[in-house]
Amino acid sequence: MATVSTSDRELAREQASFVTRPRPWSPIRVWAAVGGVILAFQTYVIVRWVTGPYFTRVHTGPTPMPHWMQTVQTVMMLAGFPLAALVLYFFMIRPLRRERRITTDAKLMLVWLLLYFQDPLGNYSGEWYVYNSYLPNLGSWTTSIPGWMPAAKPGAMSPEPALWIGPSYLYVLFLGTVAGGWLMGRIRARRPDTKTWKLVAACWVFMVTLDVVAEGLVFNPIGLWCYVGANPSLSLNAGHYYQYPLYYGVIWGTAWTALTCMRFFKDDRGQTFVERGASSISGSGGRRGVLSFLALFGGASTIFFVMFTLPAQWIGMHSSAWPRDVQSRSYLVNGTCGEGTNTACPGPAVPLTRGNNSIRVGPDGKLYVPPGVEVPEVVPLDRGPKAP
Repeated sequence: MATVSTSDRELAREQASFVTRPRPWSPIRVWAAVGGVILAFQTYVIVRWVTGPYFTRVHTGPTPMPHWMQTVQTVMMLAGFPLAALVLYFFMIRPLRRERRITTDAKLMLVWLLLYFQDPLGNYSGEWYVYNSYLPNLGSWTTSIPGWMPAAKPGAMSPEPALWIGPSYLYVLFLGTVAGGWLMGRIRARRPDTKTWKLVAACWVFMVTLDVVAEGLVFNPIGLWCYVGANPSLSLNAGHYYQYPLYYGVIWGTAWTALTCMRFFKDDRGQTFVERGASSISGSGGRRGVLSFLALFGGASTIFFVMFTLPAQWIGMHSSAWPRDVQSRSYLVNGTCGEGTNTACPGPAVPLTRGNNSIRVGPDGKLYVPPGVEVPEVVPLDRGPKAP
């Protein structure tokens, strides 16, 4: 019988320790840290909003809203609750009963709900899309975000109809990622040798088309929201309240595709790229589950911010002039600009505001200086000897 030397035993113990030793910088730990920071920031903003003066209803104003529009929007809002409940049942509750664990899809549904926080952030530099104030709302958390630039007042801002938009992030946007994954799965099943980039390209075409149809032909015409600052030369139905910028479909479809790919492409352990290294985490399954959720949230939030929010902010900085069809409807303008305000509606000839204390152009073209704000003085140039 062969003997094993002491040095061989020590080497084996060192190798086993190296294999099982948790890596402090594994992907799941890094992405979970990112997700934790983002979640803490969102919590801070929401608490600041709820406890502040902007947590109040934005009303529709004097413009009478068409009855058919009111009816359709109300029906869609009410129908959203059972639709979201069905998605929760099929992708969270039923799998939990079968597998006795919280699945990746269950975590991703919660992630999608938290991504709703970024929904209005594309207006951070300048408002170029607005929501209809008809549906129940309590303003928006945007003014509680540090550095928010568009001017606003309690009851006069672009609102967030959370009772409709929130559930739609499940039965429209999450289901969209499921549909995109199904498409890539079908292509791979029929042609197993299909290259990854071709799967992603097919998914991208599907997502862009889906957004153009859903928004350009359904949601915008019923007046739920409006891309007021869209470039008319690159938009469907330009000049109307339901104009739809085709480039929006491109940036949204790209972000949607990336989130779909995060869900679809997994390793042999069924882990997404942000969950790699989960097996090296010691402790209970609950601890690994929390880290997995935070990692998914961190990865998805980063994708959403880089591929949608940042490009949307750039578009907001270069907003086209708001159409007359929009400026004449108080339930879309929401008291942010135009008649009855001290702010001209955004456009190429209108400077961007920097909050409520920003000197700005009024609707009449004259300079408006907020109370307590002084016009900067002209500092004469020094024409004397150059100072040392």
